[in-house]
Amino acid sequence: AETYNMSVSIPIFAGDMAFKFGACESGRLGLAQEVFPNVTQWILAGHSFGGLAAFNDVWTMAGRNATDAIAGLALAGSYVRQDLMCGPVDFSGEQWNWLPMVSMSASEDKIVNMTNFEAGQAFMTDNVDKVVIEGGNHGQFGWYNYTLRTPLLGQVDGEASISHKEQQALMAAAIASLVMSDAAAIVVNDTSSDVDPTVENVTAKE
Repeated sequence: AETYNMSVSIPIFAGDMAFKFGACESGRLGLAQEVFPNVTQWILAGHSFGGLAAFNDVWTMAGRNATDAIAGLALAGSYVRQDLMCGPVDFSGEQWNWLPMVSMSASEDKIVNMTNFEAGQAFMTDNVDKVVIEGGNHGQFGWYNYTLRTPLLGQVDGEASISHKEQQALMAAAIASLVMSDAAAIVVNDTSSDVDPTVENVTAKE
């Protein structure tokens, strides 16, 4: 909040699971609009499967011409994929140039299939910002106990070389770039936080 001069509220919903197999829309935007009726523009953001829910919400809402409240889409450790949700999704056409996007990956993410991740970039808008967080991993995009990934899913994440707090700050900078237009400037000008997310930790791809 202090870093970007933005108010921050974190609503918690009962049974909070945004992604559901077979569901074409999470309904999270409608819930947020009820809690914050004075907010007119929203950025939909999601990590991992939450990213699938976020992009599918945008796609489904566009299908019924209900995107007036959507100001951007941010995916962290996630990508537009065609094998889940409710059919093929493709934001690459000119009709989607109104939608700012940021696509975040982490150099030590061993959960996401990076071949599929790169293939998924073809379905993003032309004005997508691609950000690689150097030293970050998959789990540190979120804030949860992900140690059960290995026994339950057989997945082993990479070892992060930056702190959880640093990765969260860098992710926040990338999302804030959708509002403030320049992620690099946001990181450089961050003087109010005790975290120092230096530019060296972020690689912006053309």
